[in-house]
Amino acid sequence: MPEYKLTSVTPHMLLAQKHLEGQKPTTPIKVLFTDRDDTINDDGPGYLHQYEQMEIFPQAYQVLRQKQLQGYFIVIVTNQSGISKNKFSEQDFIQCMNDMARDAYQTTGLVIDAVLYAKTSDDSEPWRKPNPQTFIEFSQYFNVDRSKSYMMGDKTIDILYGKNLGLTTIAVRTGTEICQEADYVIDSIADLKQIPFK
Repeated sequence: MPEYKLTSVTPHMLLAQKHLEGQKPTTPIKVLFTDRDDTINDDGPGYLHQYEQMEIFPQAYQVLRQKQLQGYFIVIVTNQSGISKNKFSEQDFIQCMNDMARDAYQTTGLVIDAVLYAKTSDDSEPWRKPNPQTFIEFSQYFNVDRSKSYMMGDKTIDILYGKNLGLTTIAVRTGTEICQEADYVIDSIADLKQIPFK
């Protein structure tokens, strides 16, 4: 089975096959957590649930692969309320993420290590950003070094998610909000290489 294939391991987490087959890291890991829509790809109109609908931002996979080569896990954290609204099924979402993972790997060698997701539009739901439950669940599988980890996104909820967890935060200006509260603000994911990672 390809190492990039994403498999559901909990109701809110997909994990790359390489982590299901190999040894888990014995030391704390560095993670670049990143939002998906309007960070890696243009959100576009409606509810994205097919990879063919997605417009991936220039250099998105390349810069994420660069960070992976520097020792960072790449983990997507995304709110997908379209599932609970019956705009698309959870299986549609999982298929879309697997199509993204395959394309990212085949074009740049990037392995999306994990996908953490919420399914509802209820802001009190613990898995929905900025609430921390997705991180807590991920931490049951991997020991995250928060002092060397980052959260990137285009919305205030992404930055709050990172700050609540003690992560360094990066806001991108490719969405509809400008998050000045972030530790770093960049025009797009392509500018990630300008940030001095720890």
